[in-house]
Parts: sequence; structure tokens; C-alpha cells
Amino acid sequence: MNTRPFPVIPGFGHLSLLAALIFGLACHAYADDDDDLALDTGPADRWQNVEEMVVTGSRLPGNEPAGLITIDRDAIERSGAATLSGLIRDLPIAASGTIDEQFTQGFAPASASVNLRGLGVSRTLVLLNGRRLPIFPFAEGGSESFVDLNLIPLGSIERIEIVKDGASAIYGADAVAGVVNIITRDIGGIETTARVSSSAEADGEEVYLSLASAFDVGDSHFNGGVEFFEREAILARDRDLPSTANGPIDARSQVGNPGTAITSLGPVPDAACPASSLSGPFCLYDFAPEVTLIPGVERIGAFADWDHALTDTTGLFARVMYSQSESERDLAAAPNAYPVSAANPNNPFGEDVLALYRLTDLGPRRDRFETDSLTLVGGVTGVVQNWQWELGFGATQTDTTITGINGYAFAADIQDAINTGVLNPFGPNPGFDPASVSARTTRDGESDLTFADFRANGSFALGGVTVTAAFGLETRREEFSESFDDASEAGQVIGVGGISADGDRTVNALYAEFGLPLGERAEIVVAGRYDDYSDFGGTFNPKLSGSWSVTDTLTLAASIATGFKAPALHELYAGDITSFNAVFDTTQCEAARSAGDTAGITQYCDTVQEIRNVASGNPDLDAEESDTFTFGAEWQALENWVLNLDYWRIDNENAVIASPQFYLDNEARFADNVIRNGAGDVSVVLSPFQNVAAQELWGIDASTTVDLVIPKVGLLKLNGTVAHLGSFEQAPSPGEPTQELAGIDGTPDWRAQASVDWIRDQFAVGVNVNYVGSYERPTANSKVDDFTRVNLQGSWTPEFMQGGNLSIGIDNVFDEAPPEDPFLSGWPFFNRALHDIRGRFAYLSYTQRIR
Repeated sequence: MNTRPFPVIPGFGHLSLLAALIFGLACHAYADDDDDLALDTGPADRWQNVEEMVVTGSRLPGNEPAGLITIDRDAIERSGAATLSGLIRDLPIAASGTIDEQFTQGFAPASASVNLRGLGVSRTLVLLNGRRLPIFPFAEGGSESFVDLNLIPLGSIERIEIVKDGASAIYGADAVAGVVNIITRDIGGIETTARVSSSAEADGEEVYLSLASAFDVGDSHFNGGVEFFEREAILARDRDLPSTANGPIDARSQVGNPGTAITSLGPVPDAACPASSLSGPFCLYDFAPEVTLIPGVERIGAFADWDHALTDTTGLFARVMYSQSESERDLAAAPNAYPVSAANPNNPFGEDVLALYRLTDLGPRRDRFETDSLTLVGGVTGVVQNWQWELGFGATQTDTTITGINGYAFAADIQDAINTGVLNPFGPNPGFDPASVSARTTRDGESDLTFADFRANGSFALGGVTVTAAFGLETRREEFSESFDDASEAGQVIGVGGISADGDRTVNALYAEFGLPLGERAEIVVAGRYDDYSDFGGTFNPKLSGSWSVTDTLTLAASIATGFKAPALHELYAGDITSFNAVFDTTQCEAARSAGDTAGITQYCDTVQEIRNVASGNPDLDAEESDTFTFGAEWQALENWVLNLDYWRIDNENAVIASPQFYLDNEARFADNVIRNGAGDVSVVLSPFQNVAAQELWGIDASTTVDLVIPKVGLLKLNGTVAHLGSFEQAPSPGEPTQELAGIDGTPDWRAQASVDWIRDQFAVGVNVNYVGSYERPTANSKVDDFTRVNLQGSWTPEFMQGGNLSIGIDNVFDEAPPEDPFLSGWPFFNRALHDIRGRFAYLSYTQRIR
């Protein structure tokens, strides 16, 4: 058989050759497929298959909670996604979007999280096969804890189950907004995949390679795989909207090179400042061209499962999952203010001044992020009559190191160079040696979780009816630590700083769940869970749910539950973390509007201020509490046409946040947290984690699924989901008026997703449409437009390939740019949580299976 070589793709180098090897393996597999290569997937009646009856949101076998969303393996493959975050970022129930690789200015670039209902990533519980994962060592933006989705190999996933209502009675804390349970797969043979992709701008190139296999040896079943993912960086200067900080609004920094001197008469720009950079008394600096928009990343993931049948009713199991990730991002040279004495030979002002200056001679700040994550789970499982039981043990650990490899400098060395005249902040520096002040920084973080649990589920007879039941015991220990290099911790390095910290807790829990049939058409489920925290005491959370099949085609369901979320360890114990944040000075803005001060409105209402922010843990935080109510209906209009409608409501008290903008918006209450200079401008915001009084939100979800078999045409699969956020009210403190967030400030009140797939014989074509609604910016008196992205995929599974599948797809077919949102955080002038900046993105994928 003649095969064409795998094409060498510009920019991929040796990776394209690696793709060729896997492609060649696939070709060899289907060319020589015979009985010796077709691996047995194991006996159909193996004892571990009983577990498949239990789905997320309930421990009861055969019970499927109302509103459960399932993304199966077929949907994963049709999506064309190369990462888990890319797969779920468009979920309509993620009202405010999610945190992913586009947030390069945060503390966790190249990581990703999920944010159900817009309540924040820390209120969505992420599970792997029904068990917890450790949180990422560093909080996103310094404020929100999360599980990094990108550390879970996409090739290991069989399906994703999402529970849209609170599930604290089943799983415990963090399930305020819902649960995302990632369930690993059994390959059932050999499978290889090679995928390459690139944007229309010929950047952001991706390579995804995977190899997985499953086989039996005696009474043991083995299943595992390895995958590799690499993405090239996308730079801000290569996309129109974020290519400059002087965009829809002027978000350029007041600290630059040439810089600005603060004299006794006020700010004076450097004489060498170009006219295009002058804005009032400041010489502005356009930092955008130096910044990484989406970081490059290399990620290796591997998983291995082992199941061993001891007897017909008992067995052993073990699972290992490992992920290693490395990425880099660039930020502009660090800004700072340096005192320059009147006697300094370079001082042209004849008085002591303060120089606002960037040491661009050092180049951009470049950080390298390295993360290793390891999960080990094992135990014993068995069946006694109609009861299944399992005893499990496990440990998971995530380690992350941030290394500042370029652009950082010792403050004292820079000041010495200025004092001696070696470094001139008011002119050129041809003789200055950047290496004389350079620093290398490190920040290490570790998050550990160890646990043991026992669970059982089955049924028993009670008064002539069969009651299903489940119960369990759990104990876990969470540990968190972060440490800085000595110089950074002492505040000796420009542009970085923090205090080392650590914390731990132990949680013991027990739970029970009962399903009681009420006649032939109705069932009621009662669940309860008691958690005892070593640092927050005990809490009991019940859940009551029920369903009623009104007719053969109409089913109604409802649930009510409470929740309890103890603060994450870093929220309690994190040390001071220094960063620079873009904010709006709402106090000065309101004062300017009241006075009719046009210049003040421009300066404070229409311009983002760059301030120093110091975030920190707060050991006095209270635990969050929540109440959740859902009501839904499912109507099978026709044999292959199903419609769902769900109403939901969440009341969340004592929500924990840590945002400098929150403190500025509520400065009257937190006056000590906002530090201003003599001119009244913000210089530092102290933003420890803080409980807000309450969050109350409700919404409606609607979805439909239609499967049509049309003679001589094929199978048409139509799916549509619409999510409406009816209200999202937040009260900063008791007695204060609530603020409505639905439809404003980055939280659209409408999101939708629709797909049409045509399948016939060897061919399949799919179209996917993602819609993000518009929202208002009341403070800026502006509106952010809605955004629609259309994706297209086609696949071919010819018989002669014997298990091969070739797919080609285009994301954002019409190359739509995200709508401008200059007042979210200033630059990059679009909402990174909701909108994708990559533009048109094409991919080619080949998968070969041997069963």
C-alpha cells in the first residue's frame, strides 16, 4: 500500500515528524489488522461493570438527576477540541465564561477552570471519577481557587457529566453552583490520534498526539495511554484589538521610558517623549506589543488503570494519572518610581524629584511556569447480593513553580546605579549593563490531597416497595503551601513580591441517600451529608428531590438543597501577594460626574488606572452557605424529539472575594484598604479575602434534542441549549442595597449553543453555533455587543481504513473578532472569560482504532 508522508508543517519542526510516526503506526495497524491484533476488551460480565449504573449527582444506582448534562465521547471527538478547557468553555450555563489560557497576566497562565452560573470558579466542584482533585497551588488573579482542567489528559476522558444544581449533600463543599465530573475511559483496544492546527494568522500552532491501549492478562485488565500537546504563543501585537494599549480608550501606562518626573510643580514629561505619547503632564508607555496574549505551552499527560478480579464478586483497582506542563509568558518591563536627588549629575531639574521610569534595557519580564500533577487511587470493590461496596484510598499532588527568567531587577541595585549616575532615568544609557541589576525570581506552590473513603449502594424492601439506598464515609486532608525566593519575599525585586505561607485542614464526612418510589410514576430522593472541618466545625446539609411521570411523555422534577463551603486554604492563609492591576477609580469618577468636571470624567471614568494591589489571606473569614432550588420538565414530543425546561435559584451567603475593584467600588466601607497619594489618586489597594453579605441569582435553561432519520439523506442530529440569567443580585454588606449583575459588567443574561450534525455511511458534517449575549457597562455608560461564533467540522471513516477516521474543522469560520469591552479592565479591550481572540482556527486530525 502506498501512503503519502505526513506533511512538514512550518513552525512545528520536529513535532511534525513525531506526528508522522504516529500516523505511520496507524497506517501499519489497519494495513496488517488480523485476529492477533484485535485485543479482547474483557469479559462482558466483569464485576466492575456494576459501577457504570451510578451517574453524577446521585449515589443511587439507576437514578439520573434532573437536568444532568452529559458530554459523551462522540461529542468530544466531534468538537475538535485539543484540551478539556477548549471543550467546555462554550457551555451556556457558564454565565460569565471561564478562566483559560487567555489570562496570561494572571498567576496561572496556561491553566483553565470552569465557572458554572457565573458564581466563580471556586464554587464549581470538579471531580475525577467521582473523587476530588487538589486545587491549583496559585489562585487565579490572586483570588479564586480552582482545579486546573488542563492537567487532565483529554484522551483519557470517556464522558463529562455536569450537575446543574447544588450537590453538597452528595459531594460536600464547593458544589454551590454545581458539579463537573470527568469520567475516564476504557480504550477497548488500541487507539492513536494525531492532530495539527493553526490560526489564519499562522500563529498559535498546535500539535496533539496520543496513544492508548487496553488488554487483559489473566484476571487483570489494563488500560492506559499517553498524550502530548504543544501550542505556539500568540502575541498581542499580532491581533488588531489588543495590539496597542491606546485603543478604544487610552490604557497606556503613566510609567514608561522616556518617563515622567514628579517635581514640586507637578509631573513633567521627559523632553525626549514623542508627541504621540504625551497625555497631559505624562509621557505614556504602550506596553501591549511586548505582552503574550496566549502563552505557548508543552504538556505531557499519561494515565493507567488496573482492575483485577479476586473472585466473582470482589476485585482490586488502581489508577495513576500524571501531567507535566511548561509554559512561558512575557509582560512589559516592570514600572517603578525612583527618587533622584538634586545633586545627581543626570538630574536636569535642580531639585529632588521622583522619576516614573521603566528599565526597558532589561527587556520584557519573562516568566516560566512548570507544573507537575500526580494522582494515585486504589482500593477494593465488591458485590454482596444486590449491594455494591467500595473501599478506596488516594493521594493527589500538584506542584507549580514560577521562575522569573528575564526582566527582573534588584531595586537597591537600580537605585545605586541611579545615585552614582551610571543609570540615567532622563536620557539614553549606552554604557549601562543590565546584567549588573538583574534578578532571577522563584515562587513555588504545592497543593496536596490525601483521602480514604468507603461507599456502598443497593436496595432493600420496605412495606412492599423497593427502596434504593447509598451511604458512605470519607476522610481527607488538604495541605497548601507557597514560598518565594528570599529577595522577592523581602520586597527587593521590582515588579514582584509576596510572603511565604502554608495551611492545612482535615475533613471527615458521612452521607446517606434514599430513593423511595411513590407508586409507579413518582419517586422521592432524600439525601444528607455531615462534614466536620478541623478549622470550621461541623455542618449538616440535606437535599430533597423528586420526579413525577405525569404521562408517558411528560416528566416533572424538583429539588431543594443546602450547601456549605469552607474557605479555601489559600483564602485563609496566603501571605501578601503584590501585583499591578488595572482598575477604575469609582470614587473620583462619581465626584467628577457630580461636579460636572469634564476633564475629571475623562481621567477617572473613561481611563483605566494602573495601581499596585496587595492581596492576602484572611483567617477571620466565615464559611459560605447556600440554598438551591430547581424545578424542571422533560417532554418527549415525538419518539426522537425531547425538550427540557429548567428553573433554578441559588442564594449564596458570605461569598468570599478578593478584588481591588470591589474595594474601590465600596471605598466608604473599606476606607483603610484604599491608600491615596497627596493628589488623591490611588497608589495602593490592600485587598485581603473578604466575605460579602449575599448573592442571589435565578435563571431558566431550555434545551432540545432531535434525531431524524431521513431515507437516502442520513441521520440528522439537532441540539440546542439556551440559558437565561434572570437576576444576579449582590449585597456588599448587610443593610446595603443590592447590586444587579445580570446583563451588566461581564455577565450576559443570555447564552446559547446549537449544533446540526449530518451522518451518512462513512461521512459526517457538523455545524456548531455559539452565542454570547450583550451586556451593559453602566459606570461607563456603554454597551458590549453580542458575539456569535460558528464552527464547522467534517469527518470521513472509510471502510478500507478499518477503524481510521480523518477529520477536518474550522473554528470561527467567519473570523469574527470579539466585541470591544474597554471598560472591563482596560487592555486588552475584550472579555477574555467570554470571548476568543484567536480568530479563524483550522485543524486536521486522524484517529486510528484497533478493536
